[in-house]
Amino acid sequence: MKRVEIFLAVLCVAVFFCACQEAPQEVKENMKEYGDNPQLESSEITYCSVDEMKQEKLPEINGSNLSFPEYIDFSEIEGVEILHLSLEKDFLNEGNVKKYMELFEGNLNEIKSEKKSDETGFGGGIIEYENEEEQKYISILENGGMVRMADLSYTYFPNKIEHKYQIDKEDISNVNVLLKDKEVNLDDLCKSTEEWMQENFPIKGIRYKVSDAFVRKMDDTDARKVSMCAEYEYKGIRLDDHTMPQMEENWDLSTKCVTTNLVVQLEYDAANIPSFFSRNEGFVIDSTEKVEKVVDFESAVRIVNETLSGFGTFKITEVCPLYALYVEEDYNMPGARINARPVYAFLVQAPGEDPGMGILKFGTCKNFFLVDMVTGELVTDSDIGRSG
Repeated sequence: MKRVEIFLAVLCVAVFFCACQEAPQEVKENMKEYGDNPQLESSEITYCSVDEMKQEKLPEINGSNLSFPEYIDFSEIEGVEILHLSLEKDFLNEGNVKKYMELFEGNLNEIKSEKKSDETGFGGGIIEYENEEEQKYISILENGGMVRMADLSYTYFPNKIEHKYQIDKEDISNVNVLLKDKEVNLDDLCKSTEEWMQENFPIKGIRYKVSDAFVRKMDDTDARKVSMCAEYEYKGIRLDDHTMPQMEENWDLSTKCVTTNLVVQLEYDAANIPSFFSRNEGFVIDSTEKVEKVVDFESAVRIVNETLSGFGTFKITEVCPLYALYVEEDYNMPGARINARPVYAFLVQAPGEDPGMGILKFGTCKNFFLVDMVTGELVTDSDIGRSG
């Protein structure tokens, strides 16, 4: 079935880019000169309490080659911790398969195939269901990954984005969208989606937050679809889904392997369950370490500014707290462990290519600079040596 084949091809591309990648040689050469940069001076790191951090504002930095957004807001942070996560490792048990086949309206007696871990290489074992007549495809992975494609998301329909909404920053209370069965209020749809995910995909300690919504106009029909990106949030801080992963290998500036897979994509073409649902894995929080004192925001700004001094001008388009996700092993396989560390994220965003369904946010992040809230260590991407 062509639409599923197209989606799986897109997924493979996404997985390829989400794998740890080696920096280009020209960037390595640029970074060899990093330690000799005469403009770089090290400043003392100062710390503050979490309550003090919640009130932070943009500081004035003299001679900065950075520009910042006009507004930052850390007020929603409830606490800061180091999180130890692991992917699901036995998700294909009888109870889960029954539950999610019923939720996604598949026939449990018509499961198409079952593959073992050594045959897939992505997410472990998998079961698949497809009914072309009913236009439904469902897959469930051993690591908790799931895909549902139905209706307009099953059959390929070219489309264009009519509107993009940043849910955290825009008032969408009066935005209505005409789907194929009825008109819906976008704000209500986003909130009901969060509740639906919380009910059907609960993760202890995690809240679901719809961060972005695209309204898509389908070719050859008057129907609209709504694409959503749903992020995971722990005590007011989102898990990173912005950044491209990097590999530490012969770099003078320390970088680490970062995964961006922990995110949910959805689409609605009718006001019921999503016609498209995709998550690459499920996970649990195994343990946490509470952080009482954090690097204050002024120190974080100085760290980024001093690191980039002499490398050109960077326009930071978004500053936000995130949990950066560092893998310990093969990041997508069942039971893989991930350490989530709190960081100040300084992002340089640029328009990315539209995947045609869902929302892939990491493709819109041109550069990132992550300052660890505990150590002050800077983790950045392979474009560090290039001017912005």
